[in-house]
Amino acid sequence: RITASGLLRPAEVWPVYAPSGARIDALPYPEGAHAAKDSVLVQLYVPDLHMRRQTLLARLEGLRWQAAASGLHAESSSRLLVNEDALATAQAELASLEAESLTYAPRAPFAGQLRDLDPDLQVGQWLPRKEKIALLVRDGSPWLVETWLDEESVQRVTAGDSAQFITDGLHGPVLRLTVSAVDRDA
Repeated sequence: RITASGLLRPAEVWPVYAPSGARIDALPYPEGAHAAKDSVLVQLYVPDLHMRRQTLLARLEGLRWQAAASGLHAESSSRLLVNEDALATAQAELASLEAESLTYAPRAPFAGQLRDLDPDLQVGQWLPRKEKIALLVRDGSPWLVETWLDEESVQRVTAGDSAQFITDGLHGPVLRLTVSAVDRDA
């Protein structure tokens, strides 16, 4: 019989974080709420992205006007191809910017429960780069127990062995487990 401390955690989680410094504009789900697949989990605002988008939209409008006007005047028709190329480049830049903006409104890749949401987070708060906001736990995710054993105990445990997990304080049910893998590295 081997006794060791272990960590009980869901097997399938998806971390929600701020890709760079950003302000929280919306927190649609409270701690423990169920989120449907593809739902926005948090809406973040990045002033730089907003300014770049506004500048690009204004540039696109000017380029569209120039491209349209190039075909009407004989002296500007030679610039038609140049204007069309500049317009296509600006449209590609806008598509790239829109794709980058999607990272600031992360969507649930699967249905699940939002966990580990900091209760102090609120709309209007600024977050630093790579700040963890929450974890999305997949509906029906199996649970894993990870434990650390000394070298002698590791030699006695193999995949397929049975085990038990008892919560601290003995208040939860005793979980019957099967060892799925043993990592023998230190």
